[in-house]
Amino acid sequence: FEAIQLGSMILHGPDLGNFQDSYERLAAGRAALQVDSPEALASAVLEMQDPSARAPYIEAANRVVMESQSTLDETEKLVLETLART
Repeated sequence: FEAIQLGSMILHGPDLGNFQDSYERLAAGRAALQVDSPEALASAVLEMQDPSARAPYIEAANRVVMESQSTLDETEKLVLETLART
């Protein structure tokens, strides 16, 4: 989400590891583009050099981040509480 907050468009492969939930939210919001091969990545990078092509993804990603902010705030609170106890 940090990359989104910096205005970057998210391109990702199919292996999402521990971030499956986050990428599912991005996919549901049409906020990221999955690429499944080196050729697809190259094509997407070239296509997304046009600001008007990537703008809808960036706008959608920012909406997903804002919707998720309360979750991030709660996580931060729990981490800080845990650290304070140690």
